[in-house]
Amino acid sequence: MKTNGADQRILELTSYKDEILDQIAREYPNLRQSKMSEFKQILGGADTTIYGFDLIADSESIPLILRIYRPAFSDSAEREFRVIQFLHAKGIGVPRPFLLNNRSKSTGRAYIVMERVEGRLLSDELRASQSTPRFGHLLELFVRNLVAIHSVDWTEGLTFLDRYEIKENSHLFFTYELSTPKKIIAEYGVDVLSPVIDWMEANQDELGDPCLLHADYHSMNNLVRDDDSLVTIDWGAAKLGDRRYDLGFAAMVLNSMYFDQTEKLVSMYQSLSGQKIQSLEYFMVLSALWNLLRIYSCAFDYQITSESEETANLFLKDYRAYSVNIVRTIQETTGVTLAKLLIVLGQ
Repeated sequence: MKTNGADQRILELTSYKDEILDQIAREYPNLRQSKMSEFKQILGGADTTIYGFDLIADSESIPLILRIYRPAFSDSAEREFRVIQFLHAKGIGVPRPFLLNNRSKSTGRAYIVMERVEGRLLSDELRASQSTPRFGHLLELFVRNLVAIHSVDWTEGLTFLDRYEIKENSHLFFTYELSTPKKIIAEYGVDVLSPVIDWMEANQDELGDPCLLHADYHSMNNLVRDDDSLVTIDWGAAKLGDRRYDLGFAAMVLNSMYFDQTEKLVSMYQSLSGQKIQSLEYFMVLSALWNLLRIYSCAFDYQITSESEETANLFLKDYRAYSVNIVRTIQETTGVTLAKLLIVLGQ
């Protein structure tokens, strides 16, 4: 007898629950008799689906989340787990990691289980505090946290991220960042974006000393605890590279939320880190290049970057202001006309 979509989903979730409890029993003997409660979906993002639940052990209740990765992003699970494991041990504000499964027995998808952080989205806090002194305080926390991430000695436990030996040849960072978009643009004949790649290759800057990058650093990936400390989530894209990549991406997202804070971000970062920041516009484009390609794919051909109706709705509807800002910023910085995308986005 065939199962419908809803029934199949229930079967898959039951399998995840059973796998998680079995793995917890093996890796945490003191939690062997645990049970789950309040299991429910709390977020569906572009790359993962997240469920929240409480793990009940004796009289203790541990709030956790299950983060299930789309098949195209399965490699991100191990990367995220290993990075937050390292950073948590270093005292950096990240969720405590619990479990990693590179391949679920029932679905074949990778997942991790980690602490469910009790906090508020920094983006919501910024909106609520706009035009008040607290806005500047939160912005400084945001930048200070980024400086702390960039200051981590990645050679102590994150050398697996240095797959391209960018420390010896800095231009390999640009080569790697441009390689996948360049290949996909050629394969699918996305001629409208080819001039953007040409501009990127012609205007490469010298790379600074490589540091740990979050690579998706923005205010919606930071939670504010009651004590005003920040917890940074969503480490699946972490890598090594130029600090301006994170700073440029953070500026891009803030600008899309109508917080034009680029100059203040740069000033704060320079003051707190002692690092001189130049040519940020290039890194704003570089950090947003993959999402530009995804926006195009969502608008014209899901197959290009393996999108779905769900992710298309995110980029073209829920995150439309962000998508518009990406297209406009890249168009203005590179001089490449992207009117076709702006029309799709209602501009």
